[in-house]
Amino acid sequence: MYELQDMTPLDHSAKAWVALEHWPDPLSYGSFARDILRLSGAETGEEKAIAVYRWLNRVFRWGGQYQEWSSMGWVTCDDLIKVLAIRGAHYCDGWGRVSSAIWNAGAMGAPVEKLVVWVTSGMPGHTMTEFTYEDADGEERGHAFDIFHQVSSRTRDGKRFATWDEVLEKDRTLWDEPTEPLEPFYYRPSQREGKNNTKYTTASHGLLVPPEHDLRHAIRPGTAITRYYDARFAPYIPGVAGTEMTPDECTFLHDPEGAYLENGDPVDPVNEPYWRPYLKKCETPGCRCAGKPVRFYASGEHVVKPPLDSTAKLQESSSHRLLWAKAAGGRLLEAERRQIACYVLPVECPYVLTEGKLTFRYVKKDERDWAAVQASPDGGLRTRGAWTAPKEVRCDGEEVALEFDLKEFLEGKPSVYGRYRFYLRFELLSHGDPGSCWFEDIEFRGKFMHNGFVSPRLLPGRNRYVLSGASAVRPVTLAMEWEEKGKAKKYGITAEDDCVTDNIVCGGREPYDIRMESVTLSG
Repeated sequence: MYELQDMTPLDHSAKAWVALEHWPDPLSYGSFARDILRLSGAETGEEKAIAVYRWLNRVFRWGGQYQEWSSMGWVTCDDLIKVLAIRGAHYCDGWGRVSSAIWNAGAMGAPVEKLVVWVTSGMPGHTMTEFTYEDADGEERGHAFDIFHQVSSRTRDGKRFATWDEVLEKDRTLWDEPTEPLEPFYYRPSQREGKNNTKYTTASHGLLVPPEHDLRHAIRPGTAITRYYDARFAPYIPGVAGTEMTPDECTFLHDPEGAYLENGDPVDPVNEPYWRPYLKKCETPGCRCAGKPVRFYASGEHVVKPPLDSTAKLQESSSHRLLWAKAAGGRLLEAERRQIACYVLPVECPYVLTEGKLTFRYVKKDERDWAAVQASPDGGLRTRGAWTAPKEVRCDGEEVALEFDLKEFLEGKPSVYGRYRFYLRFELLSHGDPGSCWFEDIEFRGKFMHNGFVSPRLLPGRNRYVLSGASAVRPVTLAMEWEEKGKAKKYGITAEDDCVTDNIVCGGREPYDIRMESVTLSG
């Protein structure tokens, strides 16, 4: 009945973004690299290499390979912005690829990095990084980094950093102790067993130009995206039925009552929530992160509540597409007699969605009136039935709530799990005059995972921010919440210009005196 493009909304959204002066901006490899150099005061090649090494360990964590679901099944994600800002964790080879993308984007030296694959008797394979730059004596050298294990060493005389050839071929004892330990952030001791049987190969990735995911928020009327700085909802486990979990292991989603367990403690081991391993605490004696989660992630919420107060406002100031439908008095109605009203509601989130819930109220006056909701998790290529109105007449209306989470994903039903775009199509056909049946109180709430360590972070003193993407036609509201030594603080502004800057002054003396709660962009 409908062509495929009917599910593709018109793009009239504002692409909004906020960045803070005192924290690296992950919008692109270049912005992240430039901020790293500026905040570190790095000028020489050695200083730049140390800056990448230190900052990546501040905002990145250990985790499995990042995979995404596609028409070909589970595939490895090659977009390193997603790896950095959404997943926030990877194996050692992911650390190498992310750090090399940052290095190359910042024009920090020779645009060729070396990923070193280290094979030992105690480890089947391990990837490390070598940044190439002109050293202080004018010679081109490589700076050997095991960023994953936080190890980097100088030559025996201490005058410069060692290259991989010097470490692996001439003097392996250089690698016994790191010369650039990271404080006060997490520290992972190096695995040093079996180095006598070390073999290594190198792989140049200098010509690789990885794609860049657009993290900017598509802001429309009734849309709000909130990034929290803690784990409130279930994370996206890459490779469900792949590298980290199998469908059988995902059957223990919730406790017997269907609710998430308080404080992450299960009622019994059988019903442990599938996301609990991501909050597992480090038990390594003497480790700096002992007692803290080693796979920490942050959560967020994406709310879409389309304005249904007038047809003109809905059509002119949003990207929602109406086909033979109109909005009036808070209702979605049939626009013309005997024409199926079709209304597409886009859910477009820059972070990977894990759960979604659609709620609405449906009213009909004649049992012959018809309504349905179709869902498209693949960008509009295919649609699947999510709900069909019952035949019974309920003039007082019917409250409907539809879930689109991991359970639906594993059962092959429409689901937002692992998606960035999810379209919902509302369809109406009244037997009598238009207005015999309608939708109202439409709201979609999606939950997502992101890397809270690269989100905007306030520090004691003056914090200058830049809010971009707003316009006089589509104002954008910025709201921040945080704590200063346990005291709740808030900041909010509605911007109508394309670029707005302002200062937020915070108290305290140490970085940990400020505890971030949330940052929200809404339309």
